[in-house]
Amino acid sequence: MSLVLTIPNNKPGDVVKTSWEHNGFDAGDFELGEEVGILTPRSAKELQVDVEFDEMISKEEQFIEDGYDDIDEMNMCLEGAVRKCEVIHPEKIVENVQVRITKISGFYSTGSIDRVNNVYIPNSVIYGSENIEECCEQSKDSQKTDLYKQNENTKVQYGKRSVGELCSMNLVYNPKGKNLWKAIYIHEKPEPFVKAKLVQTIGADVWYVDIVQQDLGKMIGKGGIHIKNIRKDILFNYPEMKHYWDEIDLDYYTENAWRDDYSDKIIKDKWFPKMDINNKNGITQVRIWQDIISHADKSEFSYSGFCPIQGVLKKLYC
Repeated sequence: MSLVLTIPNNKPGDVVKTSWEHNGFDAGDFELGEEVGILTPRSAKELQVDVEFDEMISKEEQFIEDGYDDIDEMNMCLEGAVRKCEVIHPEKIVENVQVRITKISGFYSTGSIDRVNNVYIPNSVIYGSENIEECCEQSKDSQKTDLYKQNENTKVQYGKRSVGELCSMNLVYNPKGKNLWKAIYIHEKPEPFVKAKLVQTIGADVWYVDIVQQDLGKMIGKGGIHIKNIRKDILFNYPEMKHYWDEIDLDYYTENAWRDDYSDKIIKDKWFPKMDINNKNGITQVRIWQDIISHADKSEFSYSGFCPIQGVLKKLYC
């Protein structure tokens, strides 16, 4: 038996066409292309029925396999076993957990997760996370140095932690008493984007600010409780402002601790920034009003330069 090769007698420059170019493709050609791996079955219209059938069989098999897994898990639960998601690994660091600070004392601090107070926060973590220099630098854009003479004796220090502040923390499981978790790190907060600012010689200053989208219920709290807690702690954090907000509670300032009876010693309502907070277009939009805070010292009229963005707003989100 001999093999006969037929070589076309083409002239130079002629293009030799294959039989597929002459006659087109049929179902057998598509099956061959799929088999040798040069054709994706989904792109072959002639094989769509087979593709849909294979997908149906694959889904049925996955459904049956999931059912068996559910039965196995149910049997394990009946026997008293626990699932992997229910096991806490003491050595594992759980990152970026939203924790609200509930107490800052001279010895230690505590926080809550979804209103459950069970986080121990060493003061070394609290104070180590304070970024005073950068926050003070960011606040300069909100001071009216062009319209008022800045009071040189009032150097407001931003970046301190407050009772009621929401922070993103890294935690480890470390049960001691009522506290199941221990904070080991507090993440920096993203800076808000100031879209517009209206500075006036008379009346209230206004800021239009965007921040990363927040859960407004968690951010504000029922009846604005989280904002109220920030307001309670504001005198302790900014004692420099006592000339503008009236005298601070010296006992509270010396004790450096949270007290429930401090509610009647907060600053006057007219001095605390007003905020309108809404979620829109995937971001949280905040509008802030703040009345002019001025202090008449003899013949000199000066502006406090308090920044509501660094002093209040940034404590409400993380």
